[in-house]
Amino acid sequence: MVRYSEKAAKALGYLKKKYNSIEVYVEDTASQAVWMRILKSILPAHTKIRSVNMLGGRESVTKACRLDQKQDGRRKLYIIDGDLDFVRGLRKENLRFLYRLRAYCVENLLLAEESLTEIALDSDGSQTSAEARNSVSYRHLLSKIGPSLKKLFVLYATAIELKARVKTVSYSVTNLLESTRHAVTLSADKVRQRCFWLLREICRQHSVRKVRATRKAFEANAMHLPLEMVVSGKDYLLPFIHLHLARCCGFRGTETQLKVQLARNFSARSEPYFARRLRQLAA
Repeated sequence: MVRYSEKAAKALGYLKKKYNSIEVYVEDTASQAVWMRILKSILPAHTKIRSVNMLGGRESVTKACRLDQKQDGRRKLYIIDGDLDFVRGLRKENLRFLYRLRAYCVENLLLAEESLTEIALDSDGSQTSAEARNSVSYRHLLSKIGPSLKKLFVLYATAIELKARVKTVSYSVTNLLESTRHAVTLSADKVRQRCFWLLREICRQHSVRKVRATRKAFEANAMHLPLEMVVSGKDYLLPFIHLHLARCCGFRGTETQLKVQLARNFSARSEPYFARRLRQLAA
């Protein structure tokens, strides 16, 4: 996938004006198909849009937006992930045309019980809809793994806030799983050990008092947030669900293919504010 620089973003918008009646700029560098399916499920049918503009990381999108603050008649939207902002209590930078998803990342918005049930049905034609829903058990699954993952991501937020030199979200979720031939589960012991190790390492680099105060504040924030605003869908939930589907219903696609299939059934209800902003842009 081609990645464009921040300075080239505005020119790119003009270049694609013939094909796009609105300009959408995103962080992603590998999910053009996913974004197109999401946008087309939200936008009115008359909206002309053939592609989104991939700028890479969050800072690239934000910087490009800073360079494009004039009201010049172009209909444009720069989209960034929420990341750990909500846990850390961070406000979005006050920029026109910048939208921060009300989720950790776009992958969180794709994960829905209805979509997963459809994929389970397609993967195992011998199941009824009710059986497929029961085998996926998505809501039950989240209720089991959610509390442990929230605790872990509070520590990731603490480490990032204090600039501790430790791996955070890049630490693979597969290191925290236990799998058998028929099931994959999040290991409570492995998560507990990971949390203990993180806390010890952060405390080696900062005072215990400072670490404790930061963690406590972030725990209070996370307590009132839904899981999709705390835990990374891209790095933790999606890889876990991918393995879960392979075990429970024989899904054989890659993680990328799963993401594209989930986008096919994207519902605007998963992020109504985003849907409203897009429709206003296209009006």
